[in-house]
Amino acid sequence: MVDKKKYIVATNELGYRFAPKSRYSLDIAIVGREKVKEPSDSYLQVPPKVVIEVDTKADLRRFPSAEDYYFMKTKDLLQACVERVLWIFTRERLVLVAQKGERWFITDWRDTVEVMEGVPLNLQKLIQET
Repeated sequence: MVDKKKYIVATNELGYRFAPKSRYSLDIAIVGREKVKEPSDSYLQVPPKVVIEVDTKADLRRFPSAEDYYFMKTKDLLQACVERVLWIFTRERLVLVAQKGERWFITDWRDTVEVMEGVPLNLQKLIQET
């Protein structure tokens, strides 16, 4: 469980401005409370610690494949100091885990992955429990 005293868990397409004229909508963002100041507009101005994306609703017409979009967004987020990015692919029942400076990997969503230190996620168990 994420420590709510230390982190804000923001959902529902939170806007994140990671560079001038560059922004993304994030499905789930875990942000350190000490980093969040009064918002100047509707976009988060500091990098989240973790971003979790579920599939995508983005317009992918300008990309050769959906994977190109997933990888570009992931690389952009990691370069903007997001520590970890997870993609959940519901149709395939897979999870992509990316962390800067480490090998990215894709695993079945029956496997437990670490969202952040001390916060495991096993989608199969979560679905069965709800």
